[in-house]
Amino acid sequence: MKLPGRKTLAAAVLAAAGIVSVAACTQTQDSGASSEAVQSNQIQTHYQQVQPPYQATGTSEYRANLNYAEASQVLGINTTTFFFQMGQPAPFFECPSHGGAVPNTAQLTNPSQIQPDPHSTAGSVVIGNMDPNGVYSPTSSSGTYVMCVNNAGQEYLVYWEGDVMQVNGNAKWNVSLNGGKGGIEVTGAPQMPVCHAGFYRGKAATLCSK
Repeated sequence: MKLPGRKTLAAAVLAAAGIVSVAACTQTQDSGASSEAVQSNQIQTHYQQVQPPYQATGTSEYRANLNYAEASQVLGINTTTFFFQMGQPAPFFECPSHGGAVPNTAQLTNPSQIQPDPHSTAGSVVIGNMDPNGVYSPTSSSGTYVMCVNNAGQEYLVYWEGDVMQVNGNAKWNVSLNGGKGGIEVTGAPQMPVCHAGFYRGKAATLCSK
């Protein structure tokens, strides 16, 4: 049997030392990551005991509020809207209204469309999509649409780019409220949709009506 030469033996020793060094480095890194994982798990276990996460029991008022808000918008529930000018304490305009105020950034159509990437043989890009009126909606705006109602019950559209406050029901601006500074006074019964849990097309759903 041929014995390895000195150069071969030295190379083998160096290679083995390198493997040991890499293994030691990896072991050190793994040990540090494992230690941090153990500490993180200990912290999580501690807080789960002293401050356990909320477990839902029964219905959610938070979800119910959102259901009522969306139903009010869709069903056109009677509301009252007040238009404010920045720096002015009293509204300069108010009107009975239907449904929820609509930000002018809302669109009936998807604001984006997917097109093939012109710079690549594969893949796609997302580009803006026109509204049905042939223009593009702003990405951000303070504009608001309100469907107001006159004394004859006729609807008319009002657009405003200032602050808007809306109340579900009949209301008016009362100058005597808040120490003479004025405020909104609800004057009639609240106008809210009637909602209940049920099924729609075979699936569980929240069903609302006027």
